[in-house]
Amino acid sequence: MASFEGESARVIDKFNGENFNLWKFKMEMVLASMDLWEIVDRSEEAAPSNADPKIIKEYQRSAKKAMSIIGINLVDSQLHHIKRCKGPAEAWKTLCNIHETRSLSNILFICRKFFTCKMQEGEDLLDHINKALADQLACLEVP
Repeated sequence: MASFEGESARVIDKFNGENFNLWKFKMEMVLASMDLWEIVDRSEEAAPSNADPKIIKEYQRSAKKAMSIIGINLVDSQLHHIKRCKGPAEAWKTLCNIHETRSLSNILFICRKFFTCKMQEGEDLLDHINKALADQLACLEVP
């Protein structure tokens, strides 16, 4: 787990390759709580090169902070995907492209896993369904 600036409300499990959609949602919340999400989703434009140097420096500081938060919340096996990315928006897009592929083969693979997984005795039905990839299918726009 990683914490940000000592605030326990911003602690999430590192992404290890499983349940990307839940990790993605948590990361959006963490970045939004730190006023960094707009840099990642590119709704905040980079400071133009002819802008005030203070504005440029502040944007660069925020972008580095967002990138480090994303990187800190990945296990080493996932970190190599974003090592060469030039900023947080590129890193975010790279992770989404890898883990949210909407190809027919990926949809069929997840559907197969969904319909063949088995519930453990004593497990809650809703937990089982959520664990059984329902969220991944919804994110791929599969009913």
